[in-house]
Amino acid sequence: YSRYRTPVCVGDVYLLASMLWGQGMKPVLVATAKSVHLSGHLSVEQFLLRHRSRFVWTRDSETAEELRAGGVNAEFCGNPVMDLIDKERPEANVWNGMEGARVLLLPGSRPRTYDDVKLILDAAKELSERTKCSFVMVPAPMIDVGKLVENLEGWILMPENCMLVSEETKVRIFIGEVADAAVRAELLIGLGGTANQLCAGLGVPVVSILEKGKLIQKKLLKEAEVLVKA
Repeated sequence: YSRYRTPVCVGDVYLLASMLWGQGMKPVLVATAKSVHLSGHLSVEQFLLRHRSRFVWTRDSETAEELRAGGVNAEFCGNPVMDLIDKERPEANVWNGMEGARVLLLPGSRPRTYDDVKLILDAAKELSERTKCSFVMVPAPMIDVGKLVENLEGWILMPENCMLVSEETKVRIFIGEVADAAVRAELLIGLGGTANQLCAGLGVPVVSILEKGKLIQKKLLKEAEVLVKA
């Protein structure tokens, strides 16, 4: 390992400890996993960071303050989640030709997404019955779009324009980066984790379902997210 001077860890203290065990060199840590808005770092984690890390970048300023108070060499230089969109956006507008309030739909990235998409689309239909809306759904890269839409009762996929249609409700399926659709969205109905946070960071109001995982996320997003019963 003599050619490497400083390992870089992106994640949590467990990863940093694994790096120490494997290489014995002091790493730097991009601490994406923890925040004082959730539960913060445990005393043993702060001990490891204080004595066995070169530097820690945190996901928010309050967490950096907490770590510095514990003697850790830590700094907040920006949220790494928002770095995911630090590039030029394409000129093509995902929402071209669509009228009404622009509502982004994110069904999530986990195996349960294939069931949860029905809930998302039901919400879209309910909303479209109340006001004029346009909908764009962005499946996560690991989601099989064919499997996602194959068992949607009452919905028809129009392959020529990647549009899901149910009566008067139309949902465009966009295969691309969430940020490309989020930059012009006016509302997000989302079951994602990082993707929801990214949209909130772009100023898009987030609506999600009331469940344990989203209650934790609510501590991060605060008033940027509204939780409703499924």
